[in-house]
Amino acid sequence: MISEESEADLLERAEVEEKKYNWIEAAKLYERAANSFLDKNMIKEAAETKKKLGYAYMEAAHTVETTEEFIEFNNRTVNAFKEATNFFKKTEDKPEELECKAMALFISATFKNSILDAKNLFNESYELLMKANELHSKKNNYEITLTVKDNENNKVSIKQNVDIYTWSGVADLRRPDKGR
Repeated sequence: MISEESEADLLERAEVEEKKYNWIEAAKLYERAANSFLDKNMIKEAAETKKKLGYAYMEAAHTVETTEEFIEFNNRTVNAFKEATNFFKKTEDKPEELECKAMALFISATFKNSILDAKNLFNESYELLMKANELHSKKNNYEITLTVKDNENNKVSIKQNVDIYTWSGVADLRRPDKGR
């Protein structure tokens, strides 16, 4: 009896293919993993995998030999990012939703016949990416509270928001949205 590969196995194999710059094979594996997640109604995982699929198709487009294949892979890129956008919307992950929408618009802009239409899509894509970046920064911030006693034995609390990507100290980080 042949057993199906787990999503984790498919994702791991896709990452191996990416490291070998075999983007078409990576895309096939991401597609299988995303479909498997969808079959199990695992929307967040499907969204994350569709986003990876979009990037894999985008890279694959630059490895093909014909114009038709280039256009086909760019269309697949746009569709993968649009699907990821919809799934991230369902999971209420606004930064990821905006990032994927921006990527779909960016790739779409490159195929516009009108320079004005392309410019408008590029501008909209840029604005969405800036908003996504702002939301990602807020999402990845943690709050540190330090409580000490002053000279008169009064408690003094200092709160500081810290971006986990840039802070490297040791402390008890407490997520402000989880409140302990």
